[in-house]
Amino acid sequence: LCVDPATQQCGAARALMDFAEAFAREHGFASIRLDAYTGNPRALALYKRRGYRHVGQTRFPRRPLPFACFEKSVAPRVTPPGSEQCDAAQLPGREGV
Repeated sequence: LCVDPATQQCGAARALMDFAEAFAREHGFASIRLDAYTGNPRALALYKRRGYRHVGQTRFPRRPLPFACFEKSVAPRVTPPGSEQCDAAQLPGREGV
């Protein structure tokens, strides 16, 4: 993800990530994985704010610092069939609740 410095702080990164996450979700992907150069603290902070979790690191040639590897689940939350109609008061041992 790269944004021209002249247009940073205008929401371009957010819009691109919103699109990528929605696309992945709509097409049945379970997660998104990405790397970010550890020498770029703004990118690291952006990914953490968006719910990506740090899962490791890797190195690339000609870069003195490692890249942080991130992952975020984008799978739709699945509600088990019938659970939306479950009334806790009807569960065994919950009489009179």
